[in-house]
Amino acid sequence: MLAASAGDKLLERTRERYLKESKDPFLNSVFRHIILKDFNQLTNDIPLSQWKEALAYSLSFAEDTGKEQALTLGQALLKENDMNSALLCFIMAMEFEMVFKLWLKKLKEELKQSGNSMLYHRLFEKIIILKTVCKSYDTSPLFDQFIL
Repeated sequence: MLAASAGDKLLERTRERYLKESKDPFLNSVFRHIILKDFNQLTNDIPLSQWKEALAYSLSFAEDTGKEQALTLGQALLKENDMNSALLCFIMAMEFEMVFKLWLKKLKEELKQSGNSMLYHRLFEKIIILKTVCKSYDTSPLFDQFIL
């Protein structure tokens, strides 16, 4: 409080020193990036086991780059074969083409097991609902191909 009342320079130096001397892992790995608005580094430094927290922090505090951070997290999770978690990140990033590709991949796997053609109808419904809820009226070549 005293540093804040003495001006921006003192506040910044005090904050930097406090973060540097802190032994708290949360402060060092997450809070530091939020304060410094270094969200690229946040999504790179945080363990993937804490992807939900990284997604929430990025979408809450990274006003301009939140969707970009969600996309980065989704790609990292996909590399680790965590398709469901990656799907949520891609939805939050509004990367519907990627969401559709992953849903289509899951559909093909489910079709091999069940052979139920109604799965196509369910996929179509999910896509229409998602696009409507997110107010995304962009066309997607993959989606258009699926419909036709």
